[in-house]
Amino acid sequence: MNRVGVLLGVAGVLVTGTLLSAGVMLRDPATQERSDQPVTYGFDGRAGLMTNEYAHWNPSDPKRTAARDWVMTSGSVFRRDGHAWTGELDDISPDVASERSTNSAVFRLFTRRSDWRNTSVTIRYRVLSRRDQDAHDYDGLHLLLRARQSTHFYSVSLDRRDGEAVVKRKLPGVDDDPYETLAAAPLVNQMGRWRTAVVRLEDLSSGAVAIDVSVDGQQVLGVLDHGLGGRGPLRDEGQIGVRGDNTEFELSSVEVAPL
Repeated sequence: MNRVGVLLGVAGVLVTGTLLSAGVMLRDPATQERSDQPVTYGFDGRAGLMTNEYAHWNPSDPKRTAARDWVMTSGSVFRRDGHAWTGELDDISPDVASERSTNSAVFRLFTRRSDWRNTSVTIRYRVLSRRDQDAHDYDGLHLLLRARQSTHFYSVSLDRRDGEAVVKRKLPGVDDDPYETLAAAPLVNQMGRWRTAVVRLEDLSSGAVAIDVSVDGQQVLGVLDHGLGGRGPLRDEGQIGVRGDNTEFELSSVEVAPL
């Protein structure tokens, strides 16, 4: 396999910044189907609110808007022209229908299914705008893999303010900053253009976890996570998440194929 990008060894590089909300990610109860078949998450349906953080944190409210396949711990997501859309960006907690605010400046959307492990994830997306208030280099669109809570996941940055593609992992109890960078490489932002990213994540017989990132048919990053600082790679199954920071975007589809 031809792997490109910056591959880091045992020491790793720590990156500052808070990339997920501090609270533990709770899952709504859901019957989960375990299958080896690919799943395509599309966004057809009536235009309007698909779900929001209010639905997650207020499960007993009959007026909440819950989604069958997704749970949202921060922000709001709407259907628009057959796509999923963040809505206009702000940092105010939404009401039940996200009519007055969205909180989508901090966007955290996860599959209800939490049994994803070795996968190829194809995501088609379009970045529309960036919010300059409280700006950070890492502001952008990110894919989260093997997410079990807000302190345990791989993060693949597909569109960052600083024009970098970055693969990280997050674990609790890692010094003052639990984010560890595994690889980084330049990736030119293309505001307003539809792009397709394919991220493959697979356990190897050596004990390492292989992560490959391609955008628009070209490989951007390849990394082997052998573990850092005496901590092994993340080999547990988990949810798949889409995260946004100060970034307005649309999703056309998210396709997950078990490997």
